[in-house]
Amino acid sequence: MARFSQVLFSVFALVLAGISAPANAVPITGGNTAIRVDIGSALTGAGGTINPTGTAISLGTFSGEPAFGFPITGGDFGPPIIIQHTGSGLAFGFGVNTLTLSDFVISQTTLDISGSADLNGTTANGVSLFALSPGADPTFPIALALTTNGAAAFSALLGTTVPDGTAFGSAFTNPTGAVSAVPEPATLTLFGVGLLIAGAVRRRR
Repeated sequence: MARFSQVLFSVFALVLAGISAPANAVPITGGNTAIRVDIGSALTGAGGTINPTGTAISLGTFSGEPAFGFPITGGDFGPPIIIQHTGSGLAFGFGVNTLTLSDFVISQTTLDISGSADLNGTTANGVSLFALSPGADPTFPIALALTTNGAAAFSALLGTTVPDGTAFGSAFTNPTGAVSAVPEPATLTLFGVGLLIAGAVRRRR
């Protein structure tokens, strides 16, 4: 499976390399992002809960882990790519604690997902939550790991230390926009923007 993912990465990276960057920012007008929460079964097995909030929806389970969909509400194809998800998120419960993460923003510049984090009614906005890197699953090719802030939020939720870099889940994204500068924007799905972001990660290494 890892070999298959590497081949797909190479093919789509070459395709994306041939796309000419527009002179101005190219707006993203819609689409969806899906996140499979790979800690989901461990959390619920320990008595915790995880639920979509706002306009987010449950997509069922993939490989035994819960997945959720988040409508894309804005951004641009760049470069750099910015993908916004205003009004949706995830709520995690454990014991008396509740952690809500929402308004996700995927950034190619910082190679992370930022958003709002609310722990028991105390909110921090514009917080880096998940670091992005290439994943091995071709269905969810973007791996998500907890940043320092993300790890601190889950440490507070669970009442135990969660290390930075802890694997959180995997994602794909499907932004759309009707502009001639982006070839067939509706087809820039999982292996489009997802692998472009992953490619930027790999080039940094």
